[in-house]
Amino acid sequence: MRLEQGIVAVIDGASPQIGTLYPNILPPNPTYPAITYTRVSTFQPTILDGVDTLTEVRVQFDIWGTSVGSVKNAASDLRTLLNGYRGDLGGVTIQYCKFDDENDFAEIDGDLESRRVSMDFIFTLHE
Repeated sequence: MRLEQGIVAVIDGASPQIGTLYPNILPPNPTYPAITYTRVSTFQPTILDGVDTLTEVRVQFDIWGTSVGSVKNAASDLRTLLNGYRGDLGGVTIQYCKFDDENDFAEIDGDLESRRVSMDFIFTLHE
């Protein structure tokens, strides 16, 4: 199972308050709060014996909503769920997950005003 499938399995089962998950981009008329997730980078260091299988994967989560409160609550729940996570993540063994970055945004698209929190997590695993 891929890391992204494990993330979906764990977050979907965690809390409806966190939101509906979508890969990469929001679809038209999403259910809010909504979370898009994207693999931003994959780092696999080279060691003297070749390539280390211990991999660091940065995943960006964008939490979308129509109010600051709903987005902030979902972001807090996501941080609590993933930061420091170790163990099985829907079939993928995570050595460690750490929260790395958070940014707040407000956007206006026509009549729709939305709020967004963008968060990065780094997952360490054998891939």
